[in-house]
Amino acid sequence: MKKIITSAFALLITLFAGAQTTLTTTSAIGYTSSFNQASSATAAMVPIGITGNGVTWNCATLTPDAAIPTIHLTVSSPVGTTYAADYPNANWYFTDPALVALLGHHYYKLTADSMVLYGEHTTGNSYEIYQDPEMDIPFPFSLGDIDTNSYSKTNYNSSGSVSSYQTGTTIISYIGFGTLVLPQASYADVALIKNERSNSLGPTTVSYTWIKVSTGEKLLIYETNGGIKVNYVSSTASGIANYERVPMNLFPNPAENELNIHLSTNQSTTVLVKNILGQPVLQTTLTDVVSKVDISTLPSGVYFLEMKGQEQCNYGTRFMKH
Repeated sequence: MKKIITSAFALLITLFAGAQTTLTTTSAIGYTSSFNQASSATAAMVPIGITGNGVTWNCATLTPDAAIPTIHLTVSSPVGTTYAADYPNANWYFTDPALVALLGHHYYKLTADSMVLYGEHTTGNSYEIYQDPEMDIPFPFSLGDIDTNSYSKTNYNSSGSVSSYQTGTTIISYIGFGTLVLPQASYADVALIKNERSNSLGPTTVSYTWIKVSTGEKLLIYETNGGIKVNYVSSTASGIANYERVPMNLFPNPAENELNIHLSTNQSTTVLVKNILGQPVLQTTLTDVVSKVDISTLPSGVYFLEMKGQEQCNYGTRFMKH
């Protein structure tokens, strides 16, 4: 993945510095959420032309396509999955376990500075393996930034023979920040990301993705590859990615050697830290409203923090370690 241009529009960043617009990571291992594909009539009404700061995208009239089943997206570690050996650099994987024959296997790598695609594989169909991965989104990524990257991959027939080689470029632009209204809920703190993808075998395609900044959760995806297709989240996320009710503050974030945790209660609380593979790396019990947790032994990267109090309520958030 060769990066050509990054972080343009510095003046815009200065103007928007007061808003919490920066994306720093994406959905965690253990995240699950349900998506519907919108009917063609309502998909065309998604307001992709609304950009800027403090805007509202009203998509409340989206209706599901009755012919397409609801997708229950599950994010997990690729270890032990069907095609993990083909994507040894991946550490982030998603599919719908009940619809894997339709959705396929998707392999990514999540680091502190990016999310990149290493390939997709559907059993019995053609598939792809990237030699130079394709940028999905860089971190940190702020309103007004543009990031341009090249990629290369090999396409295979279902038999495993090579069908073609492909190269291309992605231009990813952070073009909007505001509130997204979907049929079931309104979401504040949402980023709009535009992705222009060129490739050596076909035309340039454009997609738009609305992302919850505080969690990295993708809420709405608008694609123009072979016609307009829109997928939108149709239920509240579950697992540790449900951050709306988190009764704590972490600071600083990113952190170096010490993480301060400010709870909204002084009840005894168990804190578990996991790495991006979902593996526990640190556990401690907090008894004060403000506590300090030593993270000096952890390698640099993205971590997920889960907590459980005496009321048996589970919460989660994430932080970055320098």
